[in-house]
Amino acid sequence: MYMGSAVDPDFEKEVLTSVDELARPLEIIYRSLVESGDEESDRHSEALDAITSCLGLGSYTSWSEQEKCDWLVKEIESKRPLLPEDMECSDIVKEVIATYKTISELPIEALGAYCISMSRATSDVLAVCLLQKVGGVKKFMRVSPLFETRDDLINAPKVIDAAFSVPWYKQHIQGKQEVMLGYSFRAAMQELADISAAEYQKTVFKSENDIFVRFFHNYTPTSELGQMNIGSRPAKRRAYGGIDTLRAIPWIFAWTQTRLMLPVWLGNGLALQKYIDDGKLPLLQKMYKDGLQPLWI
Repeated sequence: MYMGSAVDPDFEKEVLTSVDELARPLEIIYRSLVESGDEESDRHSEALDAITSCLGLGSYTSWSEQEKCDWLVKEIESKRPLLPEDMECSDIVKEVIATYKTISELPIEALGAYCISMSRATSDVLAVCLLQKVGGVKKFMRVSPLFETRDDLINAPKVIDAAFSVPWYKQHIQGKQEVMLGYSFRAAMQELADISAAEYQKTVFKSENDIFVRFFHNYTPTSELGQMNIGSRPAKRRAYGGIDTLRAIPWIFAWTQTRLMLPVWLGNGLALQKYIDDGKLPLLQKMYKDGLQPLWI
């Protein structure tokens, strides 16, 4: 007997008896997830855009946030089906819709929360609710927005407050909402890049007494740049402009000739030091360690 029922004669053959046997199906699942990627908010928007365009309602992605939320809630509460049977769409849109149809065929006990990668707005949450309805899901999965970039993390409280202000959604969640704050490598790299870029701009364009500009002209072959055919356009955007008018190709080429790849690292040291001073050295070490690992071993 197993859980009150008679055991199939072949049941024991399905029992996993070693770590290797358990690892094989998990590896298949892992590879499948890696190949398919995350269900990002943009993929949902693309699917809804295809639907609204097919219905003659215009482009969903061009609507304001309020217009999106109003339409999403209206369609969620509507009794009529939304998806036209003859709708033509891209492979990506077909895949998104097929995902929800697959969800509708699975027992609710096998499902947890639906995580939306790169969440930015309340409409991203409502979009998943509508797409579940489109796919035929009877009991909606919990929707968990994942805020990842620095700007999205800062804006996350406003997005959630706006979601709670939608009567249908507030009643639907019954006082329970999951939120994922992905202060991940992506967010950390964005913050490091912003700090580094600010220092880069300050050093190059706002140095005291233009000391950096004088250094650049004395250290690199700037006078020869305009005479060389190293790009499809003139070396400068304006013939008599300063260092700020120099185009990207001659700018990098100039430093390359001196073997001083300053544009690559200028500002990075300050960004890393600020992270260390803020107690984030363990995060930097983890980023470095994990960044050296291949995707799959």
